[in-house]
Amino acid sequence: MAVKKRLLMTGAAGYVANQMLHRFRDKYELVLLDTSTRNRNGEEIEGVNVVDLIDKDRSVYSHFFDGVDAVIHLAYKRRSGQPLDHFFDENQNVQMAYNVLRSSYDSGVDRVVIASSNHAADFYEHALIHGRMLEMLDPYKLALSDNFYGWAKASYEHLGFLFACGGMGEGGDGASGNLVDGNLNTSRKMG
Repeated sequence: MAVKKRLLMTGAAGYVANQMLHRFRDKYELVLLDTSTRNRNGEEIEGVNVVDLIDKDRSVYSHFFDGVDAVIHLAYKRRSGQPLDHFFDENQNVQMAYNVLRSSYDSGVDRVVIASSNHAADFYEHALIHGRMLEMLDPYKLALSDNFYGWAKASYEHLGFLFACGGMGEGGDGASGNLVDGNLNTSRKMG
């Protein structure tokens, strides 16, 4: 019998994870993380480790990423308050995405999948597509959102790209002689 790949899933007690877990349990060895062991219906989700991935002290949870083949990041902190104050909760979601990517990177995980959303490009949808000034959004257009939720999702995508291309060097500012070469190939690439 083949050895099961080890998969870490964040937000394991959440709605999206609950749509996936029944299929994943047979196929993968799962490491499940969330801030609660219960789903939205109050049902206990077996095997969930309770952690706060927003915590800047990654040593509290980084051991869960050791020996993992891939990570699916579904965790999300819900917004509260007025729309202009949503920035603070969404900024914590961006910090959480960074912590997941960084913990994965430090543990040698090659593949991280992060749940994003069409809301990363809400500006185009609301301003242009619904007004029939644009038929379709080209996937190479800059992700522009008109809300903090979409801004956070676009930020996850940019963070993921940075980790995927191995560009975690000092930047192409010339300070370390890399003005021409830029950041590519200064760090290990993920998947």
